[in-house]
Amino acid sequence: MIDASVWEPKDGLKFDDKSLDIIKSNNNIAVLAGPGAGKTEILAQKACFILETELCSWPYNILSISRKRESASNIKERVSLRCGNLLSERFHSFTIEAFTKSIVDRFTYVLPKHEQPSEDYSLVFNHWESSFPKKLSFDDITLTAIKIVKASPNLMKSIRATYKYVFIDEFQDLNGHQYDFVKLLFCESDSVVTIVGDTKQAIMKFAHALPDGFVKFEVDFKAQPIVIYTNFRASPELKCFIDSVGSAWWPINSDISKANSQYDKLNKEDYSMLRFENEDHEAKQLSLKIKHWIEEEGIKPEDIAVLFRVNTNNNYSRNLSKRLLDLGILSVNESNVQDHLSEPLGKVMISLLSLLTRSRDVDSWESLRDSYLYCRSGSSDYEDFELSKILDFISNHKYYKEGDHKSFDDLLSDTVDFMNEFFYDNLRNTWV
Repeated sequence: MIDASVWEPKDGLKFDDKSLDIIKSNNNIAVLAGPGAGKTEILAQKACFILETELCSWPYNILSISRKRESASNIKERVSLRCGNLLSERFHSFTIEAFTKSIVDRFTYVLPKHEQPSEDYSLVFNHWESSFPKKLSFDDITLTAIKIVKASPNLMKSIRATYKYVFIDEFQDLNGHQYDFVKLLFCESDSVVTIVGDTKQAIMKFAHALPDGFVKFEVDFKAQPIVIYTNFRASPELKCFIDSVGSAWWPINSDISKANSQYDKLNKEDYSMLRFENEDHEAKQLSLKIKHWIEEEGIKPEDIAVLFRVNTNNNYSRNLSKRLLDLGILSVNESNVQDHLSEPLGKVMISLLSLLTRSRDVDSWESLRDSYLYCRSGSSDYEDFELSKILDFISNHKYYKEGDHKSFDDLLSDTVDFMNEFFYDNLRNTWV
């Protein structure tokens, strides 16, 4: 146990007084911060403080709820690194969907039979595809979890007794049903709840995320609001742009915008915010804008990027790519490239290029061998012969010299030809 008065942030990290107040607070608080403010790290440090000072001693635990799986894994990993595996075992990190689903799957029996989902129910993304009790949307899951908790006071007591502290990251993305679930479980309980979010980053607005969620939480949980102004990641120009977009979507963030008022005199021609009727209209106008940049302003195509959410409807990226192609402009969808590289043959390609361009040590060779044999699935009687062919190809190519674009282009061309001629012929029977 570490005395709270002498506890220091882990890994030598430094925090301002306001961030330290959040870390050491033992009251319900609502933290509103812009992007780049270190929100996740503050929560990880707060977990370490609570665990190491035994504010949350055994058998109590900390519940951390996030909106995305990546965020849930990220904060769990940070806590494990900061305070060790033993203490971090009592830090339970879930997405809100995973947490509600676990309640439905484990305790659905408390409901009347006609209100229970089927044992083999399937999840559907869109609510209009749901058909209770066999097909459930995530809203159905949340509403069913609420029914279960209401029907079982003992379950509510058990959850409250298990989790003395509750963190909710990305709070701005919770929808109304999810907030009702959190409120039902922890409002007017002894659990200390900390929410963290940024209304400018409310990416789930289309999914009915609460526009006034922070205000509701402050009132319902009698929470102290704390605003963090610092942005460690963004340049002054980007901060100015973020403020412009954020103010249009979420006027509540005016306090954070004031913190960056020193950038108001930046050249407004450096950025703009446009509204479009639909995806087709956006793709058309954006492709024409890109054509203007290339032909009239001399901007190189490789210096132009279009950012969109990974889960955005693929019709948008396809539509934009087609519009650009009609104008004679080639484009690459990096998310598709990443998808291909995660496939078995993509992993073979990465391993092969790694050996050709970087170290040719035993580990690199074993990685290529394992990737290839995985594709093979043990179907070949000629594995040694085939692997020797791969080794011959590698041995016959010199190391790529960094910065020599021509040598890399030649190497890439040879590798693609080798993949087509050797790998495709040898592997297609495995996959067909």
